[in-house]
Amino acid sequence: MTKDTALATPELLRRLLSRRALDDDPGLGPQLIERARQLEDVVFLGRGDPDLPTPPHIVAAAKDALDAGHTHYTPLRGLDSLREAIADKLRRDNGLRADPDQEVLISTGTQEAVSVAMLALLDTGDEVILPDPYYLSYAYAIRYAGGRPVTVRTSAETAFAPDPDDIAKAITPRTKAVVLLTPNNPTGAVYPRPILERIAELSLSTGVPVISDELYEATAFGGAEHFSVGSVPGMRDRTITINGFSKSYRMTGWRVGYMVGPSPFIKSAQKIKQTLTICAPSISQHAAVAALRGPQDSLQEARDVYAERRQAFLRRLH
Repeated sequence: MTKDTALATPELLRRLLSRRALDDDPGLGPQLIERARQLEDVVFLGRGDPDLPTPPHIVAAAKDALDAGHTHYTPLRGLDSLREAIADKLRRDNGLRADPDQEVLISTGTQEAVSVAMLALLDTGDEVILPDPYYLSYAYAIRYAGGRPVTVRTSAETAFAPDPDDIAKAITPRTKAVVLLTPNNPTGAVYPRPILERIAELSLSTGVPVISDELYEATAFGGAEHFSVGSVPGMRDRTITINGFSKSYRMTGWRVGYMVGPSPFIKSAQKIKQTLTICAPSISQHAAVAALRGPQDSLQEARDVYAERRQAFLRRLH
């Protein structure tokens, strides 16, 4: 055996890898997804990847961007036009005020925004409160950043909304953030405004910021109304809002999202983000501008399709 061959043995590689890379626990979600792939006649519901196509005007904008030669790096925080469109959208739809130059950062998908947020916030041993059930990537991102997820149970009896009193009990001197994912993945819960306002009061009294993941906001239907916790008076400087285009505009493969927060946080998060991916794909950013500035009919059309499918599914359960 040569020296080079010896260096390539699996045992040596395992000794070289970090503890986070050696985490062999894939979690129940990936295990179920893999098991479902091995079965026949199974409707696969394991990924939030809408099967509806990206609206044509968005695809056309991407083609125009290619033809115009927009194939280079963008500004590190993202295209000016996209950050401005996001700020307008947040003001119009969410009651949020954001300076597009200082408080908006474009990410390569919302999942990158989650990881960057945790890397920017957490030191080893810090805690993040996470309502359970939760989107698995949050626990991974927290652990990979050296933190510890602290779960707060929710249940069907309360429509899977977190109890602000339980969150208050979970806060310790090491708590760095409370995560709110509403509309929720995987439960589908849309947290009621009174509960979000109570959590905002808790944040204002303790100084613990909120990470508000609102990626599924456009899929709320059946009378449910999405409310952004960052719009509560006083919460602008205590909320990191994460959102994107994957679910609303069926752009999962385009890999473009964004985070909004206080300018000192965004400045620090940008340093981490550019180390990972420099900038989100240029073509996808141009397409995202068209998504926000163009016709919005596709949002309601998608909700109508989802509502019809849900009713069909419920009928089969009876």
